[in-house]
Amino acid sequence: MSNNFKIPGEIELSFPVETDADGYYDKECPSENCLSKFKVHQDDWKALDEESTIHCPFCRHEAGPRSWWTTEQLEQAKQMALEQAKHIFSGHLDKMLGGMASDFNRRQRSGSFITMKMDYRGFNAPEPVMVPLAAVDVMQSKITCGSCGFRFGFIGTAYFCPKCGHHDIEAIFAAHLRKMRKMPETIEALQVALGRDEAANLANTLMEEAIKGGVTQFETIARHYYVLVTGALPSREKGNLFQRLPDASAEWRSATGKAFEDIIGKDDLGRLNVYFQRRHVLGHNDGHVDEKYVATSGDTSYQPAQRIVVKVGDVLDFADILERLVNGLRESLP
Repeated sequence: MSNNFKIPGEIELSFPVETDADGYYDKECPSENCLSKFKVHQDDWKALDEESTIHCPFCRHEAGPRSWWTTEQLEQAKQMALEQAKHIFSGHLDKMLGGMASDFNRRQRSGSFITMKMDYRGFNAPEPVMVPLAAVDVMQSKITCGSCGFRFGFIGTAYFCPKCGHHDIEAIFAAHLRKMRKMPETIEALQVALGRDEAANLANTLMEEAIKGGVTQFETIARHYYVLVTGALPSREKGNLFQRLPDASAEWRSATGKAFEDIIGKDDLGRLNVYFQRRHVLGHNDGHVDEKYVATSGDTSYQPAQRIVVKVGDVLDFADILERLVNGLRESLP
């Protein structure tokens, strides 16, 4: 597929689109409700045809291949069009560039930060987190769709393959684990880009989101495995079953003969339960501990009225236990 930018009824311009070091193009969702940025591998993108339908990895908005220019690419095209128009269409710039300028202005954002979408789905949606561009590379996730083989990348948490729209639960879970394990490197990059104090505030937000996102991703993949075992989702009466580890463990033992404790051991299950309960407090009580948290988690390191503090070691430990439990669930599949 060419990188031609067509101005209807006037002229078609060709301009170079650079890839990153791994050969990925930058793309941006054209939906005004999203405008999220992601990456696609150049070989996979060039193999598409003009009739292809592209899906946003974040919101699943659908559009043709010519609709996914980034703000920066639109600016480049705008500048090139201006230069050429000076020689070709003197006196007609407003007509030729009006639509492009409007599209660009609609997408215009700060040049030093990008918006990172989080994946926690609670009662109160989190505010977007602004990430400095200097720290973006270390925070990128790149995966290959398990359904069609299309390669794409993203910041935060994506859900859908740009080519086929498939929600690759296994790949997204693995990408979240990698993101959690890159937290030390991410924090170091933030410190270089922002300075220690400002970086610390953003790092705290990212670590809290890593805990909340880990629970969300576990619930998604565990529900997927549950359907493979039983042929149906948990009944509505059981609510968010896989957010409640004791109940989820009992249900899994009933379905497969193995409880969670049989997979990861009593001690690790206890620590995992603490992280799950912390996620609940972070998501629903702004991190402030109450008596219910102390009773449910068994965590005596906090008392009511204190606030949860997530450390790098917590994120890494949580990732390790989650991975071992999910591997054990996978091995229990028929």
